[in-house]
Amino acid sequence: MHEFSTVMGIVENVLQLASEKGAIKVHRIDLDVGELTFLGLEQMKFSFDAVKEGTILQDAELRLNIVKAKIECPECGYIGSPPDVEEDHFTIPIIQCPKCNALRVDIIEGKDCIIKGVEMEVN
Repeated sequence: MHEFSTVMGIVENVLQLASEKGAIKVHRIDLDVGELTFLGLEQMKFSFDAVKEGTILQDAELRLNIVKAKIECPECGYIGSPPDVEEDHFTIPIIQCPKCNALRVDIIEGKDCIIKGVEMEVN
């Protein structure tokens, strides 16, 4: 479950930032989660609830924003979403150009998990 280790890293970074700023409480963390990270949002929320106990994040809210995948094809110049395939009960993006079917494309969005904002209370 890579959600737990990802959330642990986020919590460690936020706690370090809070310490540097002299925060006494963290109210909210805003994350951009790329769909190509394949991180489960419910698993991330569950992990966050487990690791924030006993810290200044105890009452913090975790807001997750999904960033859709975006690719660029060096062959034909296409820029946009990759095609999707329905598999059981979820959608999987296929990393190939939907215009020319090239398999070598550059991923320009949707592969990162980024802390976009932290709301904290500072003395």
